[in-house]
Amino acid sequence: MFVPAKTNVSRIAVVAVLAGSALLSSMADVQAANICATTRDRAALEVRVLQSELMVAALTCRQKADYNAFVTRYKPQLKSFGRDLRAFYDQAFGQQSGERQMNKLVTRLANGASQRSLSVAPVDYCAETAQRFQTLLGKPNTERLLQIASTAPAAQSHGVPTCREVANK
Repeated sequence: MFVPAKTNVSRIAVVAVLAGSALLSSMADVQAANICATTRDRAALEVRVLQSELMVAALTCRQKADYNAFVTRYKPQLKSFGRDLRAFYDQAFGQQSGERQMNKLVTRLANGASQRSLSVAPVDYCAETAQRFQTLLGKPNTERLLQIASTAPAAQSHGVPTCREVANK
């Protein structure tokens, strides 16, 4: 089926507007709550960012097998960081509101990852993510996961400042 380029541009513009509004509301919620992330919280946030980036890459670049291998190999770590993330949001916003805020974060991260995938040439984007998968799957360990998560270009896209940053303001 042929889709005119104009429709494609419109779709990208709609995604950008929706992602932008989700970003602003989620970031405003974090700032209004005056929360900050400890080292452990920051690791959980950055791993969630990385997982969202890899999920979008799996779909965009047909790297589903790599994503599935990543999730399988890092399942214990992903579960542990997932519990830490939930605890962070529950503590910051209360249990009921914490779940809602965490869901906003996950949606915002997926939208942001999708936008980033559309902002570069597909061949470059897919080559970069293939390299990331290769590094993660080469010799899986928690230190490697944390290092890749913390140095990824979008690592700070969660928008939560460290407690040190908040204290220094």
